[in-house]
Amino acid sequence: MRRSENHVSATTRRAVLRTAAGLSAVPLLAGTTAAAAPGEDEILRQMADAFGQQLRSPIMHTPAEQGLDYEDVTFQAIDGVPIEGWFIPARGSDRLIIANHPMGFNRSGLPGHLEPWTSIWSSSGNDIEVDLVPDYKILHDAGYNVLAYDLRNSGLSGAANGGIASSGIFESRDVLGSLRYARERRDTKGMRIGLFSRCLGCSSTFHAMSREPRAFEGVRCLVGPQPVTMEVIMARRLVMAGVPADRIDELERLVVLRTGIPFAARQPREWAKGGAGSDVPVPGARRHAHASERRAGDVRQHPGRRQEAPMGTRHEPPLRRLPGVPAAAAADAGVVRVPHELNRC
Repeated sequence: MRRSENHVSATTRRAVLRTAAGLSAVPLLAGTTAAAAPGEDEILRQMADAFGQQLRSPIMHTPAEQGLDYEDVTFQAIDGVPIEGWFIPARGSDRLIIANHPMGFNRSGLPGHLEPWTSIWSSSGNDIEVDLVPDYKILHDAGYNVLAYDLRNSGLSGAANGGIASSGIFESRDVLGSLRYARERRDTKGMRIGLFSRCLGCSSTFHAMSREPRAFEGVRCLVGPQPVTMEVIMARRLVMAGVPADRIDELERLVVLRTGIPFAARQPREWAKGGAGSDVPVPGARRHAHASERRAGDVRQHPGRRQEAPMGTRHEPPLRRLPGVPAAAAADAGVVRVPHELNRC
């Protein structure tokens, strides 16, 4: 049965649409103002537009704010796209964490407290600033060098592939480029490597694993918070906007027209099968961030606040983690993939 268009309030419909369309560089139309709620077809169109052209968020913080020395670095993805990042040295350490970020973010975080990002993220309760730099401080103080970088079409990294969102397919080339850079850089080429790949960054890492598994030989561990199956999360967003979930096929058609990539090709669960090792749940983890019974945004990341376990999360027994890193630092992680021998970073 098709859900009535009036089942969801106009305010909710507008908020959900802002979230989808705001991730795009395409502006909202006048029909999405307070005067009127958009219709189903307009919601589908603007959701699809968000895949066709992404909105960059600015670099708002640097490691210097946490008292860290750092170097601005540039390297190439394996297809030549210029990638911008920071190298944060931990003197005397031979351990390196390579970190990337979620969709819509960059290496420094997300200015969710500022417009247009407040409107973009408010429907999920995430109209707050997310500063990722304190995470690098935790890793540094625990004895890890850190290489943090912007994925393509994000932050200060190069534009590529027409600016489309590929859910990790093209972004996987950036992951492979970061590994190559770390292994070729004079002061990091002998270091033991671990990966901290969040959301889109995690999906990108899984795709890179499935594409070039040999590139991950010697990588000691991967912390992968919240990889997302795009078809599932978009079906949920349709329902939240008052659009029947059975219109997901129409949304997919529109997405394909803009990107050439169907939802069936955006499958991090399948890509993850290509990596060596085992998956281990983290205490307080949101292992299925896209599960329809959970409200988007149940888990927030905010410096100085205790991370809340999402509704329905089953707490798992403790597990070993990166040496020296407090358990709270990984509280929002969904999966830790441990290749080869467990946790010898």
